[in-house]
Amino acid sequence: MKLLRNKKGMSGVEFVVATVIVSMIVLVLYDVLRETTNTYKYQDVQTNSVQQARNAMEKMVREIRQADISTIVVTTLDANRDRIDFKAPLELENPDDLQTIRYEPQVNGDLQRTITYTAGGTDVNIVATGVTKLYFNPEYEGEVAIRLRVTNSNQSVNMATKIFPRNKPQDQ
Repeated sequence: MKLLRNKKGMSGVEFVVATVIVSMIVLVLYDVLRETTNTYKYQDVQTNSVQQARNAMEKMVREIRQADISTIVVTTLDANRDRIDFKAPLELENPDDLQTIRYEPQVNGDLQRTITYTAGGTDVNIVATGVTKLYFNPEYEGEVAIRLRVTNSNQSVNMATKIFPRNKPQDQ
């Protein structure tokens, strides 16, 4: 049995070929990792936009559904933004205690919800950011249509629904 005793190592050409192969594998792995990261960021932004739009829409629907139909007033602010004002109870246990509620998209994209209490005082909070369009369309027989668009990092989410407020106009 003969043992090879060549201890010269790699030649220069072998070293260059091995370096090129390893570099190509590293570049492919880097590209896969970068694409995975970009996909994750895109999905995270999209999920955030959908969740914000859904939460804002659910809150508006729930409160407008409890509104006194005769108090619903829609004001057009510009081509992409409407404001809605209405009176509705905040607590189902006390349906006669109507508060004035306003949903108004701000120029900076925030959707502001303002409650003016009958006992005095106001409460203002932001229910969504990145609102680029908000339309309210009072339809026939008290129906209110809502169209909402939330845009974050060039990703848009559109939502639309129709609501029939439950409360009849109160006697004057």
